[in-house]
Amino acid sequence: MKELVKKHEFISLLSSVIFLILGVILVNHPEDTIKVVSYILGSLFLVFGAFRLYTYFTSRDKFLYYDLNLMLGTLCFVIGIVIIVFGSSIASIFGIILGLWIILNSVNRINLSLKLKDSNVKYWYLSLIFALIILICGFYVVFTPEIILVTLGTILVVYSITDIIQNILFIVNTNKIFKNE
Repeated sequence: MKELVKKHEFISLLSSVIFLILGVILVNHPEDTIKVVSYILGSLFLVFGAFRLYTYFTSRDKFLYYDLNLMLGTLCFVIGIVIIVFGSSIASIFGIILGLWIILNSVNRINLSLKLKDSNVKYWYLSLIFALIILICGFYVVFTPEIILVTLGTILVVYSITDIIQNILFIVNTNKIFKNE
């Protein structure tokens, strides 16, 4: 059992190192990462679409009325092409939409803080300050949508480092944990 756990922890350690590398790449090269992910994801859709189309043409008579393979295969094929061709644009649009949502949320919070002021709440201005900070963050995300990937990369780096430390501690102490075996 102890050897199985050690082997599992080494695999977990290896996956954490891979996540660490991915996180560093995301932080340092967000645009290139979007391109690579777009090509990989688009290719997966193309392969899945091609498989569904192949299934449709090789077994059409078996599913006379409810065969969705043609529709699903065509849809996946088209989605794959769109992701490959427009991957960077899709990622930018996602960042812009997220930034706009943050801006709208902050405007709502500004309105709430002004209502707190009208209600004579003592620390209403703190709510206003936080709402203005959120507003600035929203504009920042709109104008720098790649920040989402940098943030994700940073989270991956922090997660990976802590997971690597935890895995090493567990591997080093495996003998103590399984001393009864």
